[in-house]
Parts: sequence; C-alpha cells; structure tokens
Amino acid sequence: MRLSNSILRQSRVLPSKLYAQRTFSTSPQWLQRTLPVFEESSSPELHNLLQLAREKIIPIAALNMDQKKYLFSPRNKTTLESDPLYIEFANDEAVQLGYTNPLTDLPGKFRLFNEATDLATTKEDWQNVSRLLKGIAQGERLQAKLQERYIRLGIQAGHPSIVLGTVEAVEGSKVSLKVGENLLYLLEGLRKYGFWSAEDPEEASAWLVGAYTRVITMMEHRKHCGAKNIAKDDLRRQPWVLAPLVEILGLRLKAGWDSAEKSAFGLYAARLVDMLDVEAIENASSLPDIDLSIPKNRAVAKRLLLRWEPVYSALELIQEFQPQGVQLESVPLSRLIESLSTNLDRTLARSKEVASRTVERDPPASWLSPEVVRWTRYTTLGRNISDAEMPTTAARDSVLGFSE
Repeated sequence: MRLSNSILRQSRVLPSKLYAQRTFSTSPQWLQRTLPVFEESSSPELHNLLQLAREKIIPIAALNMDQKKYLFSPRNKTTLESDPLYIEFANDEAVQLGYTNPLTDLPGKFRLFNEATDLATTKEDWQNVSRLLKGIAQGERLQAKLQERYIRLGIQAGHPSIVLGTVEAVEGSKVSLKVGENLLYLLEGLRKYGFWSAEDPEEASAWLVGAYTRVITMMEHRKHCGAKNIAKDDLRRQPWVLAPLVEILGLRLKAGWDSAEKSAFGLYAARLVDMLDVEAIENASSLPDIDLSIPKNRAVAKRLLLRWEPVYSALELIQEFQPQGVQLESVPLSRLIESLSTNLDRTLARSKEVASRTVERDPPASWLSPEVVRWTRYTTLGRNISDAEMPTTAARDSVLGFSE
C-alpha cells in the first residue's frame, strides 16, 4: 500500500524532504500529546527500556492505522531509510520514525510496563515509571491489570506518595479509582505501608490520616467516582472505602496521640454508620462455598479479607468510643461486629488451610492478613504481647503466601 502525501499531511506526519520545515501538529488532540522526559535511571537496562518507549512505542501509538501500515510495510523499508517520517509533539520535540517490524521491534505496552516496574528500584526510577505510564496513557485506555500493578508495586516498593500523585493526576495518567480493584489495592497498600514501614508509629499513623483523606477527596473527581448523583453501588457509598480512615483515627485516639482528632473521628464514624446495611454486609463478608485450591477463588478470599477487616476494626472502635453524633441505636452494631468477626475468621482459616498445602515459594512481603494486621496494631499501640501471642513466621508465611 502506498500512503499518499495528502494523507500524511492531513495527519501531520510528514516526509522529511517535503515538509521538514512545516509545523507538524496543529489539531487540539495533538496539542495535548507530549513525549515524557525521563531522569537518569539506576540501571542501563531500565534506561534502554525507557528510551525504546520514548523513541518508538509512544510515537508509533500516536499514529493512525494507515500511517502504521505504511511504517510497518517491508516494501517501504528502502524509502523510509532515505526519507524517514517525523512526528512533532506538543513539547516541541520531534521523533524520527523509520521502518519498524511490529513483531520484533515493538514489545507490547503491558510487557514493556511490566519490565519497567521489575527494574525500578529507586525513587527516581519510580518517578520515571509514572512518566512512562502517563506517556502510554495518551490517547488510549489503560488495561485494568496494568493500573493495578502500578498501584500495588509502587506502594510495595516504598513510594506511596508517588502513586498517590499519579492517581490524583487522573486526567493525564488515566489511573482511575473506579477501574478494577484499584481503590481496594490503594487503600490496603497504604494501610500496610503505614503499619509496617515507619519506625515512629505516631508519625506513620498521622501520615496515614493524610493519605486516606487525600483518597476520599480525590474520589469526588469526575474521572474517579465524582458523578453528581450517587447511585446505590457508587464506591463512595461502600463502608470498606471509609472504614480505613475511621480505623486509623480511632487508633490514634486510643493511643492518646491526638485528642484533637476526636471530632474528625466522630464525623467520619457517623458517615460510616449511615452507610451500614447490616444484612448486605453480612452476606458480602461471607465467603461462598468455593474451592480455594483454584487461584481465582483464592483471589476472591483475598479481596474479602482486604475489604472487611478494616470495617470490622473501625466498628469495634466506634463501639468502644461511642462518639457524639453517631446514631448507634439505628444499627445493631454488636450483631454486625460479631458477624464480621465470624466471617473473617472462617475465611482466614480456610485460606490458611489451603495455603499450607499449596505454597511452594517464599511469599512476597505484600498484603497483610487480618491476623498479622491485628498483631501489628497491638505492637503499634504499645500493647505488650507475649511471645506465645505473636504469630509465628510459619503462620504469617502461610497466610501471606496464599495471596496471588
């Protein structure tokens, strides 16, 4: 197929000899496209990967189908060697494009991103990964599994602030809290990071309050959940979304770190109690009769634990403090706490039973089980526990190991 100059000119991707002095991008869509500028990477492998994205993956993704066919056709190889195409981006950077074999020269975007996250080790690396994500996201939707991977691994690597910044910049990053399990993994990742990462529990818990508040605020953005009419299944109405903030505010009060937060605890506790549908929560927190030796079913159990453990913990704290303004008489709180405790313990027991038979490698230091979270919470708050009460390494490995 021979791509005519009129088609090239129309799309602003131009042969160098004929149009080298022309402005290549004039449409509103093109004016928004930029090439990411990467900082120095910690390894040559990551540097080469980012350059490949900058010089080929992102520019070629901006072409239309006819232009890609022209670039990919072996018949045009000789022509493109002497007369390459150029594409100019909104940040006044131009990229030269020659013949490209899509099978050997262009790795898939998900594979490219996976390799980048595997190679990233430093803060600067993860900033580069965020820039890569935004570059890939221009003009197309990101796969849910790619977004989830970024959130999980970014926080696990110790850079939750970078992840939060990327999620806040949803207009450019396309990482939305209403996609897949993004919100669940973000909340649980922050919870784990705050409980485990800092030497100063008081400082860590204060940071968690700020992080959770940022998440609740950003959910009002139209690209996240911010529709004016809040439907029944809107994420902003789900108790497991607000519960982590109520939990950490209550834990700080319990530790005597900041009595001034009592009003905030009461405010968010009242909102949480208003969301409660006892029967619906009892059903949602009960693990169905499924075979947990199947990976996708173990993922169901994992999500159940991640969602409902913070709710259980938050409700216990509400019952203990009984803050003013909370209509406790409107909800059978004791019954709900008991039901959640029973359902979570059953799920944990079934998961541990399967994990003890199937785990064959060291588990990743990632998501905490309720058992480990409870132990961490006790030590965070200064409660003295005996060696007998502390979970054994085997018990923790068993629980953590069943996560996919």
